[in-house]
Formats: sequence, C-alpha cells, structure tokens
Amino acid sequence: MLCHAVPCRANPLHQDGTVPCHAALCCAVPILCTMMSPCCAILCHATRLRCTRNFIHANLFLSFVLRAGAILTRDALLQRRLRPSPGHPLQLLGQQAVAGCRLAQALTQYCVGANYGWLLAEGLFLHKLLVLAAFSGERCLPAFLLLGWGAPVLFVVPWVVVRYLYENEGCWERNEKPAVWWIIRCPILMAVAVNFVVFVRIVRILVAKVRAHQVSRGDTRVRWGHGDT
Repeated sequence: MLCHAVPCRANPLHQDGTVPCHAALCCAVPILCTMMSPCCAILCHATRLRCTRNFIHANLFLSFVLRAGAILTRDALLQRRLRPSPGHPLQLLGQQAVAGCRLAQALTQYCVGANYGWLLAEGLFLHKLLVLAAFSGERCLPAFLLLGWGAPVLFVVPWVVVRYLYENEGCWERNEKPAVWWIIRCPILMAVAVNFVVFVRIVRILVAKVRAHQVSRGDTRVRWGHGDT
C-alpha cells in the first residue's frame, strides 16, 4: 500500500530522530489537500474551465486523497485497537473495535479500487481524444463516473460478503486464503493491464503523428525548394 514501502515504528519518533512514515503522511495529506483545494474549487466554479477533462482530473485527485486518508485511518485503527498477545499476533479489544477495523478495511479497498478506476478513466479519455476527431466527452461522462465510483462496488461488496462467511478473522488484515483475496486483486490487475495497453497505444499514436508532421514539413520544404529553382 501507500505506507508499507518504508518500515515504520509505532513510536512518535525513530531513534535517529527521523519522523516515521505515518506521521509524515498525516502531515503531507492535509498540506496537499490545502494546496489543491483552491485548484479544485476553481475547476468546479469557473465556467470556462468546466469540461470533461478537468472533471476527470478533479475526481482522480479526489480518489488519491481518499485512498491516502483511508489507508491512514485503517492503519491508525490497527495500531490503536489491536494489542499483541502471546497466543496470537493480534488480539482484538472488543466488538466495536472489530466492526471499526473491518469497516475501515472495506473502505480502504473501495478507495484503492476507485483510484485505479479513475486512472483507467484518464487513460481511456486521452485515448478517445487522440483517436476520434469529433469526440464528445460529455456523452461519456456517466460511463466514467460509473467506472470510477461505481465499478469498485461490484467487487468490494462480494469480497466483504465472502470474507465475512469464509475468512472472518481479526480486522481482515490477513489474506490467508488466496481465493478470497483474488476477488479484490483480479479487477485491479485487469485495470492495470488495460491501462498499460491504452498507454502503449497512446504512445504509438503520438509517435505516428509526430512522424507524419515531420514528413509533411519535409514535403513543404521540398516544394518551396523546387519553387525557388
């Protein structure tokens, strides 16, 4: 996830005086939101800037913020609501802690899926702009909304149900049954694969247009040269 790439400790400060990654993220996310909120407000209220492209940009940024906030909330609940015990690595403190941790885990999976959905929407929108000369983004806007905010529900809800029925342990932070975890993993990997294919196609289209532009400029220079002679 977002914070697991760097090892962290539960102490407010590391022994060397550095700030752990959870504390850094807790400071970075509000600062980023404060810096980007005016931009989003301008995009939403400025009439000239209201278009499908800027709307997708704003939703993509919102999905990043929700993903980071959900991961921070989940990790905070796991640290505060769970305590180590000799018999089990994690011991729950109560039913409220169980419900809170599991809800945070489900919301985290939804926000991660929404983030990948809006990344895919960005790629598809750019691809449509390059391929279709008369592309109307407003007609595809409901489809992009469903892809970004609606599609994650289709695999997060089944994952919650299957997890509750067959792997209802702890705060759902462990994935001991791969079949259950693939309910979440498979759609995300598919979105990444499709986005990669779209990216390759976009690069090929841009390269072809650049070459065509260079060829047209070369023909124009040749014509001007023959005209001078």
